Amino acid sequence: MDIMNLKELTQYLKVSESMIRKLVRNNSIKFFRIGNRLNFRKSDIDEYIDKQCNEISEESDKYIIKEASIKKLG
Repeated sequence: MDIMNLKELTQYLKVSESMIRKLVRNNSIKFFRIGNRLNFRKSDIDEYIDKQCNEISEESDKYIIKEASIKKLG
């Protein structure tokens, strides 16, 4: 099981520390604490990434369907 600290996660996702803290505050990503330090399992982060990709794909599919419906009506 790979464990990342906050700094390692910012490098892995290529985002700022404040962005990670926002995701933690919103309970968007899974985390655990040892003392006062945030830690993350790589498998949980990869799962979060997959979920985000699926949501984007579903949204673009809805847009394509809506666009096709508009063209048929016009």
